[in-house]
Amino acid sequence: MYNGLSNSTRKTYLGIANGRITHKPGRDMEPQTYEQVDGTIKGIERRDAEINGSKMKIYDINLVDNQGEVAVLSVIADGGVARGLVMALVNIPDMGKPVRIRAYSQDRNGRAYTSTVVYQNGEKVPWIKPMNELPKGEAVMVNGKPFVLNGVAQYDYSARNAEIDGYVDAINEACLKVSNDNAPQVEFEDVTDMPSDI
Repeated sequence: MYNGLSNSTRKTYLGIANGRITHKPGRDMEPQTYEQVDGTIKGIERRDAEINGSKMKIYDINLVDNQGEVAVLSVIADGGVARGLVMALVNIPDMGKPVRIRAYSQDRNGRAYTSTVVYQNGEKVPWIKPMNELPKGEAVMVNGKPFVLNGVAQYDYSARNAEIDGYVDAINEACLKVSNDNAPQVEFEDVTDMPSDI
């Protein structure tokens, strides 16, 4: 029998909250928390979700550990955690080698913020560029005036989001290249004499 056949692989679904990697093993169970997750990046999928009544885009970062187990780390695409992760992951020196994603909390002006750092071979992977060099949000204008909703000026971040999406595309292309480079080479025989009804 062909060795490439297998049953579906169970995936472990992870998130990031309060400076920790989180995993909820069951519907009515308390989430477990971890400092970090290790694995080889296999790509980032995009999906839409509704969270607390708001529609959001989610990045599902697929990792595989050294046992072949799959973890999916989900982050809100428009959040700072996702931006930082993507800007580091796109800068990984070798997409075919494992990384460590570590979550932590830092205090800024009396408020706790969740951040992440990516390591490969024990070395911190820097962002591809400083966060403050991403496109800035542009004020949403209505009738020549800034649009304010519930006392908060609204901004359009589509240029910034497009740049981050471009980095996601680059990560996926690098993962595909590694996958293709590691695929077994198969030689095909001449099939010109094969029956046409196959």
